[in-house]
This record gives sequence, structure tokens and C-alpha cells, in this order.
Amino acid sequence: MDNFIDIVELSDIVDRLPEKMRAKNFEQLYSNLHNDNPNSDEILEIQDRVYDYFKEMKLPENEVTIYDFLFLSLRPRDLIATFNWDPFLYQAFCRNRHIQQTLFSMLNKKGFEVYLVNARQTKNVSGRKTDEGDAMWIQKLHSCGLLKS
Repeated sequence: MDNFIDIVELSDIVDRLPEKMRAKNFEQLYSNLHNDNPNSDEILEIQDRVYDYFKEMKLPENEVTIYDFLFLSLRPRDLIATFNWDPFLYQAFCRNRHIQQTLFSMLNKKGFEVYLVNARQTKNVSGRKTDEGDAMWIQKLHSCGLLKS
């Protein structure tokens, strides 16, 4: 992710940082900031810009993609679980749901209680930099009734 800082246009934020916090690689930059202060204004602004960048991405219309194949190949007992927000997964789900049984219906039939929540409800949590940590935190928020579907 060496050019991601330029792609998302984060250079103005990087230029404001102390030299010891800067990095050319996005993941290293984010780690530096998160380790220093996970709730800093800079990290919040970076998260917003990255979210906006990915939110604007669209699957090509009238073209079958690997995401479409993924959803169309699901069997009734299959599940896609990801902790990384990927706009293409949801877009592929929406445009293929008339062909495939809906994910919510499938999970409900298997006895799961399904909630669709906005990832912004769970962001800015310090010390949760792994998928396992994220999953545990989301479960904790849900069990306390703090997530809105």
C-alpha cells in the first residue's frame, strides 16, 4: 500500500504530522498514528477519507465480476464473513439476490439472529487491531444493546 496515501489524497494530513509519525506506506502510517493516539483528529480524518474513497467505488455495470461469481456460487449452507468493509460484496449481493436466496433469510433459517449495522458504530476503538479483537468488541457492543440495526 505504498501509493495509497497519494490515491486517497492524504498528503496534506501527513505533512502536518511530526517526522517520527510519517511513513510512505499507508499501513505503517496508520499504525504509527494508532499506536500514538487512536482517537487523534488526524486518524479520524484519515478514516473518514478512506471510508469515502471506498464508498464511491462501484462494480462495473453489465459486466460479470468475481464478486458476482462468488455470490452465485454460494450453496444454501455457505456464508461469507468479513471484518473489512468491502462495498463490492454488498453491491454484488444486491444485484444477485433475485437469483440467490437472500443472505438474511438463509441465516435466519439456520437459527442466526441477523443484524445489519453501520461499521461507523464500532470504529475508533483502541486496542482492537485484529479481526478477533474486532469480533469480540462487536459481540460485546451487541450484547449490551449498543448496536442499532
